[in-house]
Amino acid sequence: MLVLFAVIFGGIVTGRLLQSRRLAFVSRLIAVIIWALLFLLGLEVGSDPAVVGGMATLGRTAFVIFVFSVAGSIGASWLLWRRIRGRSASGTEGTGANPASAGSVSGRELGTGGGGCGANCSSGTVADISSETFPNPAACGASCSAEPSDSAVGRVSCSPEPSELALFCAPCSPQSSSATCEPTPAPASPASEPEKPLSMWGALKGSLVIVAFFVAGCVAGLFALVPFDVAGARVSTYVLYALMFCVGVTLGHDETLAGRVRRLDPRLALLPVMTAVGTLAGAALATPLLPPLAVTDTLAVGSGFGYYSLSSIFIADFRGAELGTVALLCNVMREIFTLLAAPLVARWCGPLAAVSIGGATTFDTTLPVITQAAGKPYAVVSIFHGCTLDFSVPFLVTFFCTL
Repeated sequence: MLVLFAVIFGGIVTGRLLQSRRLAFVSRLIAVIIWALLFLLGLEVGSDPAVVGGMATLGRTAFVIFVFSVAGSIGASWLLWRRIRGRSASGTEGTGANPASAGSVSGRELGTGGGGCGANCSSGTVADISSETFPNPAACGASCSAEPSDSAVGRVSCSPEPSELALFCAPCSPQSSSATCEPTPAPASPASEPEKPLSMWGALKGSLVIVAFFVAGCVAGLFALVPFDVAGARVSTYVLYALMFCVGVTLGHDETLAGRVRRLDPRLALLPVMTAVGTLAGAALATPLLPPLAVTDTLAVGSGFGYYSLSSIFIADFRGAELGTVALLCNVMREIFTLLAAPLVARWCGPLAAVSIGGATTFDTTLPVITQAAGKPYAVVSIFHGCTLDFSVPFLVTFFCTL
């Protein structure tokens, strides 16, 4: 764990030192490393006789627990996302009680909390700002007041309806003596290339490539096409270190990232709790479909949170190799699903859901995909989320296995 932190930190420092250079090749290198990790994962699965022999009989059980637990984590994270956005929206209502606000206004109407971040804008007329360019001020505690003027224009409009950008703040500053409120754009990084949104086909194309590498690894492991022991040589560990270093470089190279991270809503720290609650609730609901498993069995499997290596070892030791194989398959499915579906989940259910589905893997293997799907500011949320669940896995698995 500490080694991974050190590798990421080293990558961040390297990225900061190379901010004046173009590092477009790093994103392509990250994609190649992810393909290598998936191939190595398939190699380990295909070379394990217990997993191969139990695929037919135990695969259905693992798949049902996987579906229910991931659905629960998506639902819980979506509720948190709605809660945060709902509270951000509450500051934009209730203008009528403000005695200083009267008359008509151009654009959307806001309450006494209107305005931009860190600015107190006083004017008779204020420019309307679209939701695509300006975040909700309720998330940053700014104030914008309208003083009565000779033109009898009262109400101020400095902020739109809440959007995903409501979790971040951009300063609003008066531009002239007439105090027209305009958003202050975040400084662009001349060395970094603009990010292009992922299309549906682009996400599926990348997913198919990932599946192809995983299947190729399974075939290579099944027929012993690799002449050395991958697990014993710790090849995947060193490849993972390379991946984390490259992720750190991309984070350190982004000049605007630090400001965006500081403006993250602190309530996002609740995401690991919501992921755990949703995952365990979903795993428990799957129990009636999987006789003769007990609810403690499905809870133990679900509490692996994608950490297939450690959770399967613990469960096999406490409950036997059969349930241990189910845990391995279920958590491998969760990790692969995150690598495949994170862009689509982020689009349909919000960025927090894209982080939540990864479970404990959001600290390492799925971090690049989640960062690309949800946005670079969510990399910090993803690392915190993965570390918290990572530490909880041994305790929760042991707890449910001993009940």
